[in-house]
Amino acid sequence: MLEYPIKTKQELLTDNCVVKWGKHYAAILLYSRLSPNGHYRIMWGQNDYYVYDAKSERLLTCGHRCVNLYTAFIADNGYFLLEEWLNRDALCGRITIKFLDGELIYQNEFPLNIMLSILSENGLFAAVSLCNGPSYLANNLVIIDLRNDTTTAAAFPSIADADNIVSFDTDKNIFTINSSNNIGYKYSISGIFFGRGQVHCFCGIYTRREKSFYGS
Repeated sequence: MLEYPIKTKQELLTDNCVVKWGKHYAAILLYSRLSPNGHYRIMWGQNDYYVYDAKSERLLTCGHRCVNLYTAFIADNGYFLLEEWLNRDALCGRITIKFLDGELIYQNEFPLNIMLSILSENGLFAAVSLCNGPSYLANNLVIIDLRNDTTTAAAFPSIADADNIVSFDTDKNIFTINSSNNIGYKYSISGIFFGRGQVHCFCGIYTRREKSFYGS
C-alpha cells in the first residue's frame, strides 16, 4: 500500500481565535489544518494547540506551553505532529507526535534547527529535514516509522528535503524521493539506497517516549 504525505492546506485564522483555559490564561490560535479525510481539525498558535472533531466541533484534546509552535499536521488515524522551533540561537527543534487521547507516540529534540516536517495521510510515517550546523545530523532527512509499538527512525545524509518525498510503500518498506531532475530514487526505511550499489546510512531506534536520537 502506498502512503502519501499530507497535503491539506495550512489556513490562516483571519478572525482572532481566543480560547480561555484555566482561571487566568487564554490561548491565541493563529492557524488551522484539516486531516485528509476531513474528520479532524487541528488549530494552533505560538504556544497552544487544540484538536477538534471537524463535523461536530467537539474538542478532542489540547495542549499548552509549547515553545514557538511553527506548524502542525493531523492524520486520518488521529495522530498529530507538532513542530517547535525552540531556541534558534541554540540550534534546536522538537518534533512531537501524539494521538487524539493525548498519548505520546514519539518525541525528539534535535540538536539542529528544523527546515520542515511532514506526516503521512494515515499517520504511519513522518519525516523531518534538518538544517546545517555542528552536528552529525546536519542536512539530514530523518524518516520516522510509526507503524509499530516501537517507533524507529533512520537519518539519511543530504539526500533531499522532506517535501521531495513522493510516497511510502508499506508493503516493501521503502520510500521514494523525487529529485530535482524529476527522477525517483528509492530508499529502504532502515537506511539503504537502492541504486548502483547500496549505501548504508545512520539508523537510530526509539521507544515511543524517548526524547533523544542515538545510533551506531
